[in-house]
Amino acid sequence: MLGFASLHILANNYQPLKWALYLYRRMESLIMFPKCFNCSNNIPLSWFLGAFMWTKHRCVACGELHEFTNSRRLYSGLVGAGVVLIPSLLDGIISSQGVRFLLIGLILFLVLSIIPGQHRLIPNKSVDVK
Repeated sequence: MLGFASLHILANNYQPLKWALYLYRRMESLIMFPKCFNCSNNIPLSWFLGAFMWTKHRCVACGELHEFTNSRRLYSGLVGAGVVLIPSLLDGIISSQGVRFLLIGLILFLVLSIIPGQHRLIPNKSVDVK
């Protein structure tokens, strides 16, 4: 996967990537990334955007477990359908298929990351020691 510095070097040579980099910076300043409900520490986007539904995340700061809700399944399906269907609608506007796919994917994944209610804390199950 390209790092931010690599994307910046490519953007200087290719105009559509320059626009995508500008859009990424603007959206990055507007986004409220997912946070832990217990300690307000940021949840890594690598888990939030790339994990399967059954994976759980333990907060680094407080140790609480997070899991996805069922609404996450709906939103992920809509983003997947958008990545497949929207680029074909933009054939006349953006000629390069790869750039079209990257721009739509970037926008939809950023939108997916700001929709609230996709994760919850797993309640602690206390064990009685006798």
